Amino acid sequence: MKYLHHVVYLIVALLVIHFRFGLEALNPTSYNWLMIVGSDWASDYIMWLYYLNADWFFPLGLFDGLAYPLISSVGLTGGIPLISIPFKLIYPYLNQDIQLYGVYIFICFYLQGYFSYKLLKCFFDNNIGVILASLFFVLSPVLIDRIGHLNLTAHFIIIAYFYLYFSNLSFKKKRNLSLLMTALASLIHPYLIPFCVVLAFVVFFQQYKSSKSLVQLALGNAFNIAIILILYYLVGNFSLPMNESSSTGLGYYSANLNSLFNPMVKMGIFNKIKIASTGQYEGFGYVGFSVLVLSLITIYFLIRRQLKIDFKKHLILILSIIGLFIFSLSNLITLGANELFEIPLPSFIEKIYGTFRSTGRFIWTAHYAVILFAVIGFWRSPISKKWKTIILLILAAIQIYDVHKLFDKRYINHESLSTELQKDVWEKVFKEADLAINYPLYEYGLINDSDFIFWASIAAKEKCPITTGWLPRFDKTKRSAFKEATEKNIKQQNIDTYQNDVFITNRSHLKDFDKLIRSGKLFVYQVDRVYLLVPAENIHLNEWLVNRSSLDSYHYETETVQDFFERNKQHTIIMAARDYKHVCEMTINEEWGVNLDIPDLERSGSFLAVLKDQLLLHFEASNTEQLILDFTNGGSLGSIKFPAPSYFKSSGTAMENRTYLLLDGKEHSLNQSGLNLLVIDDSYKVIESTYFENNVNCSHLRITNIH
Repeated sequence: MKYLHHVVYLIVALLVIHFRFGLEALNPTSYNWLMIVGSDWASDYIMWLYYLNADWFFPLGLFDGLAYPLISSVGLTGGIPLISIPFKLIYPYLNQDIQLYGVYIFICFYLQGYFSYKLLKCFFDNNIGVILASLFFVLSPVLIDRIGHLNLTAHFIIIAYFYLYFSNLSFKKKRNLSLLMTALASLIHPYLIPFCVVLAFVVFFQQYKSSKSLVQLALGNAFNIAIILILYYLVGNFSLPMNESSSTGLGYYSANLNSLFNPMVKMGIFNKIKIASTGQYEGFGYVGFSVLVLSLITIYFLIRRQLKIDFKKHLILILSIIGLFIFSLSNLITLGANELFEIPLPSFIEKIYGTFRSTGRFIWTAHYAVILFAVIGFWRSPISKKWKTIILLILAAIQIYDVHKLFDKRYINHESLSTELQKDVWEKVFKEADLAINYPLYEYGLINDSDFIFWASIAAKEKCPITTGWLPRFDKTKRSAFKEATEKNIKQQNIDTYQNDVFITNRSHLKDFDKLIRSGKLFVYQVDRVYLLVPAENIHLNEWLVNRSSLDSYHYETETVQDFFERNKQHTIIMAARDYKHVCEMTINEEWGVNLDIPDLERSGSFLAVLKDQLLLHFEASNTEQLILDFTNGGSLGSIKFPAPSYFKSSGTAMENRTYLLLDGKEHSLNQSGLNLLVIDDSYKVIESTYFENNVNCSHLRITNIH
């Protein structure tokens, strides 16, 4: 029994890994589970590779090569400096690629259980009861949902601070554990640091109330701030331009007043509760059905005065939790789908929000405080110990069922390049090239959303810089200058400075190189459905590529959205949007007759429409809901009788962020960022499935002149 809780948390952590990724994630030599198009895991892994393969800088966390010519800090990416900086020391001596993300997630879930156990032991006198109650922390919907951001699963830091607050440890032990947690937060992700600052102050203030020692209060907090500043500097976060932080997204990535009991559409029986914007997935704080039941039981006994909780004693903790909750709401206060009011902010406050614009994440303290309130209140209630144990066991089982949807494979990739990548070609190209220019510059996908990860993973190992890759903070002036200079040189056919570089682009943008290709200054090769352009002066690489029989000869076509609709005007066209950007204004055909305008379709909104013979049969758009046409059992839309099963869906980020174009039981959507289209004839034969990257500086969608 002494080690039972350790066994339980190890098993739970193992099961989480198994159901979310597969046990291959625990194999350091396995990384295919990370390479999922559309996920943050893949971007994190690319950053990890570029950091490990880059030369050493000082501060130690700086690296280059990704999103050339920029320099970034591993501390501001998903690289997790806690594991990447020490691992870089031994990486040159390894003869294969290693990833430690699976082990990291496993440890986070184990420590979530361990510190939950330590916390609850401050209140419970029954070991089985403690273990059962701690499962509500380990199976927290917020924690499981955050697996989408691997480096943000270190919620055990928050639980550890709750433990420090309620424990009877000496000042020295509290100070040392606080410093350890703060150091871990500083070496994992900046968003974890504010939790440490606020909760450490609460812990040491509570200590001051009993010891009356201002020295302890001052030193405890001073050491905490000092360790943050030192480590923040060492990982290179201060080396990047602070003035580049933007408050864009403030209010969009916020929590909702209903966040603690709103499962959005992710899970639970309350999944019809609305939010104000799709970006409020960052404020996901649902505590789970079982915790809501425990909370109601606790409140019931409080009202009946059969249970006492000294809230005044913990006023400073309660105020800190409320303060972080208010911060999570941002300055745009929302309830459900309604915007209640907006608070004007001074410029210096906006700069703070520029660093922490995803304010919704700060609901996590309130989330865990509600769980703590529910389980402690329930255990202290007058219910017999036997029934408490039985009820906790039942509710823990319900909690498992409640969160099971969060283990779905939410990142579904169609037509993945991973299975057909000509690895030897890319290895040769990146070994020979000084720079790989992904064109358009700094775009993340050419065929599939974020498909740059496949060739970037090879480029990183060959130490070839590439002009793409997601960086949270960077020198915008430097990036813009390089982008403008490159585009100008291409337009003016001046590529003398790129003789040892290569360009990678897609069909839509190949036309930008047309004159350079036809003049013989660039040779073109189709590799894995993207186009590789090599300067003619690079004779050695061109000769090697020409002799590759697996490479297709050069050809390309371009087509506008309007041309596409004109060419298919006698057919049925089904449209579904999936995007991380705005869906653009489109003009289909000015001769078709009627205007239809949908204003204010936001980033990651949903859009679904059906056209047949130039007639608009269905059209809807939403910023807060997924849109569905369900013909699972067959059905009609106008003159169309869809064969069963047919199913069409468009979802924004908070709802799933994907499209389905399922016809007669077969999925045809390319699920790309932009407008996905399926063209069928009168016999329901699929003519083509394609998409348009219609995301050029716009804020609304307009389909013009359709009757």
